[in-house]
Amino acid sequence: MTAPSSPTGPQVRNYWQLALDSLSPDLKANINLASTSRRDILEAVLQVSEEKRTLCMKKQWRFKKSNGEEIILRDVLEKISRWIDRFKAVGDTAVQFDPSPASLAWAAVRFLLQATVNDVEIFGAMADNLETISRLIAQYREFEKLHLQQTSTVRSLLEDGLTRLYAAMLAFLAKAVHYYQDSTVIRISKSPFRIVENQDIVKVLAQEKEVLKVAGFTDTERLLSLQTVIWLLDHPEYCQWRATSSSSILLLHGIPGCGKSMLASRVVDLLLSERAGNPITAPFAYFYCADYEAEPERGQPDKILRSIVRQLTVSAQPQRKVRDAVLSEYERRRAEAELDGFEAKTLQVNDCVRLILDVTNSNPVTIVVDAVDEVKEQGRYELLHALSQIISSANNVTKVPLGKAPD
Repeated sequence: MTAPSSPTGPQVRNYWQLALDSLSPDLKANINLASTSRRDILEAVLQVSEEKRTLCMKKQWRFKKSNGEEIILRDVLEKISRWIDRFKAVGDTAVQFDPSPASLAWAAVRFLLQATVNDVEIFGAMADNLETISRLIAQYREFEKLHLQQTSTVRSLLEDGLTRLYAAMLAFLAKAVHYYQDSTVIRISKSPFRIVENQDIVKVLAQEKEVLKVAGFTDTERLLSLQTVIWLLDHPEYCQWRATSSSSILLLHGIPGCGKSMLASRVVDLLLSERAGNPITAPFAYFYCADYEAEPERGQPDKILRSIVRQLTVSAQPQRKVRDAVLSEYERRRAEAELDGFEAKTLQVNDCVRLILDVTNSNPVTIVVDAVDEVKEQGRYELLHALSQIISSANNVTKVPLGKAPD
């Protein structure tokens, strides 16, 4: 018996709550310092923003960013006010009055704007970052309505990316609130906001890029021309790779007018469509490599393979279930850590290869890895060697399409 489908579409989750739940206890405690008893939080933060705008206009405050660009602070505060109005216009009245994590983010913006700062460089850098946060809060409320209130083949990937983005924003705000809880002398000695492009805001922006990249996959049919789709589906090499009953690697170099990421996204889209139509279809995993300074893990073979292990061994349908081999590995490492008094060791490349091979003992597997050329040479060699090991040792058909830039 199949469950009846909901006439109102997929269930909308509270991604801000998921993001808050993912934070460490210290960060949660810090962000909660900004909470307020005021229930009309949007009006409250708008009021503070307008007050600061008037102050900046009166003092004619401006500051230089690290790239030499001169910023007029009155304009920054005006932008914050506009983002608040835009958020209100979306119609999320619950955030205005309920103590939800989204309202907590706005409360943190208000708290930081209220902080007494006489150093124009510190205040300017902080306000500039808060304008970025305000923009993201407003824009991604609209993003949720556009992309996550309808069925999509990459919905789960979008949800994960959006939750990570919100978590990065909350972490930034939590650290900033903690900074302003310190005494003035300590604050001056730290001065993290003198570095406008500090690492926490860089992480936020890097995570936004990832969400936007994935969001493009929801519109694959529009992004890929019909000619490109036909080219991929009818290409002899692709058809042979799909039909063969042997394990193999397929290199996606791209064609004129269609980058390798477009081809990789199309393969992922097709696989996700198959899984949506048949939840018990063979497992597959996908990973998009990147050479981001703020997210070095996206170019590290052990972390790439750990993500693949998680996708292949943890199923969400019909209920969350973890493969026995992974549970056993986790329990063993936890027991060893408790005995030695250290933290449990993370999975290394060889551990990941072993666990992926365990999956192939009972299932065929497909692993899509995009932008392998973004991984630095030594790490790329280690990653490709691990994938080759999996291909050569798998007990079931294992296929690995790799996206890379044309040589």
